[in-house]
Amino acid sequence: MAHRALDNPIVSQWFAPGLQVKTEAKILLPDGSIARPDRIVFDNEQVQVIDYKFGELESEKYRHQVLRYMDCLRMMGFTKVKGYLWYVTLNKVVDV
Repeated sequence: MAHRALDNPIVSQWFAPGLQVKTEAKILLPDGSIARPDRIVFDNEQVQVIDYKFGELESEKYRHQVLRYMDCLRMMGFTKVKGYLWYVTLNKVVDV
């Protein structure tokens, strides 16, 4: 399953050598809560936030979760932010 997942060209770029990556980094929110995206990739001027899902079902709540992570990164001053849901078991990437 891992080899199949990494064959996806979008996914493989998240694991390319030389990228600055944060995995499960905690982001402290203004209300005191913590957000913890699975992977943040810093690539030149763009930041990509990726959340992995291993279930068999897609959910709108997951999309909202990634949108929240993206908003957090924008509040931190990043202007070019992309978000993705990676349904690993389904071998599917959803652009948020």
